[in-house]
Amino acid sequence: MKGDGIVQTKETVLTQIPRSYTYRRINDGMSGICYKTSDGKLFKKYKYTIDYYKVLKDIADNFRCNHLALPEEFIFLTSLSEENFIGYLRQLVSGDLFDNLSDDINFTKFLKALILVEKEMIDNSKRGLVYLDMNGSNMFYTPQDEIKVIDHDLYDVSFEQSFKERAYYNLREL
Repeated sequence: MKGDGIVQTKETVLTQIPRSYTYRRINDGMSGICYKTSDGKLFKKYKYTIDYYKVLKDIADNFRCNHLALPEEFIFLTSLSEENFIGYLRQLVSGDLFDNLSDDINFTKFLKALILVEKEMIDNSKRGLVYLDMNGSNMFYTPQDEIKVIDHDLYDVSFEQSFKERAYYNLREL
């Protein structure tokens, strides 16, 4: 991660998925299957060839996203082409899901973390990032008192003129 919150990504072409990428299955979602890798990262393998690569790459390369657990490495099979994009590697997020937050969290630290996410969302919304599917099962409160959002396959980048409406919608998602 660069100091400004923009992710430094890379692309990797493989002939097959290494076993170390599928060390332990974590979750089977709508768009893909998430695995913990043998070195402690997360590998998301998509079930379908849908144009996730272009949007995720655009977000990672162009938006300040300290609160998003974005791909660090895009994985392709056989060649570096969009139709061969199969998934990505990123940090494995740990902590408490918003849906399961306990009453004994430090509310002041939690609120500070939430305000930082809100500020970043407003800035990114003004620049055209469309946040979708933000909910309590996609947001973690980490032991480092940070908020990390996972599962951004449905996000989009828009250059519409109604940024005020988009920012309002994004904050409702939060």
